[in-house]
Amino acid sequence: MKGRIHKKIIEIISNSGRNGITESELVAQFREQFGNISKRDIVIRVGKLLYDGVVEIEEVDHTKVIKLRGNTEKLENFTETERVGKSNQIVHVTTPSYHYKVQDVEEYIGEAEDIEDAKQILQAGENLLLSGDRGIGKSLLAANIAKEWNIPRYSFNCSHGLNESDLVGYYINFSTFVDGIITQAVKTACNGEDAMLVIEEINAINPGVSLMLHSLLDFQRQLEIKPTGEVLHLNGTGKLYIVATANIGYEGLFTLNRALHSRFIEKKLRFPSDSILSKILKKNGIESAHERNTIIGIVKAMKQSYEKGELDDYPTIREMKQYSVIRRFKDVRDAIQLIFFDKFVKSKVSEDVVKNIVKSIVPGF
Repeated sequence: MKGRIHKKIIEIISNSGRNGITESELVAQFREQFGNISKRDIVIRVGKLLYDGVVEIEEVDHTKVIKLRGNTEKLENFTETERVGKSNQIVHVTTPSYHYKVQDVEEYIGEAEDIEDAKQILQAGENLLLSGDRGIGKSLLAANIAKEWNIPRYSFNCSHGLNESDLVGYYINFSTFVDGIITQAVKTACNGEDAMLVIEEINAINPGVSLMLHSLLDFQRQLEIKPTGEVLHLNGTGKLYIVATANIGYEGLFTLNRALHSRFIEKKLRFPSDSILSKILKKNGIESAHERNTIIGIVKAMKQSYEKGELDDYPTIREMKQYSVIRRFKDVRDAIQLIFFDKFVKSKVSEDVVKNIVKSIVPGF
């Protein structure tokens, strides 16, 4: 659904021509053509397109307008799997109607000890489970390691409900066998090239897929391709680094079963220190130290309220980055409203909690 909304937004902006379109015009046209959607959802998606370099914001006659950038080749249709780039090769199993060409991986900014521990676990030949708060950068850390080591990265998300044939492979017209994402990763290593396999949200994995992974993750290091009868063995000519991510204990996901969990060394990423959070905000365009401290204060206070049971959820690095994107075309007050109120206020009680937090940190809000 998210991909379709992005594409519809792009269609409307494209049809506006060289003059671009204002935010209010975009919202009105979207609702007229495609149905009702909140203004916040559209603004967030415009922010994502801005971040990815697909659109740009210009000020014309004191009014900010949204335009497509000159190079629209960043959008292209693609088939079930695609591998792009040299220094940052990645394969995804998901099939939206379009995607952005993979650019350089965003730098992971985190605790140096966490980064080093993750690398050493993988270099020791162990499977790595990165756990921690949602949006803290688990997937980004894996991507950065793959980029640093200059190896292809194969990735799939267990929450998509994928089954064994999706991941290992399947026949087309009873004659042509199409390798799944896991098979592609294993074959890359078997052919002498190091690679990384990233299993996103492993605690939402299909039980059948979980059993299939056991022999790949333990000492056997093998993958059985049942439709063809072939068994692939990781024979050491190329290394396959296996990384899984999990929001352990996060509502809506399952408890990771012991048999699967025991095949990983778990590294829990800590919630970043104030200095790390400040670096992240500054790297994402928030130059004012006062503004950075303000946002860090709101995030930490909301996290504390969550831990006390006063809120159902709390902002993490993901929301801080979203705030930074929204600040490119919104003032501080509007950005705070969009990211911290509209996203986390679920009731009158939570509204009062967030309002009190923000007012204590931003006088006059």
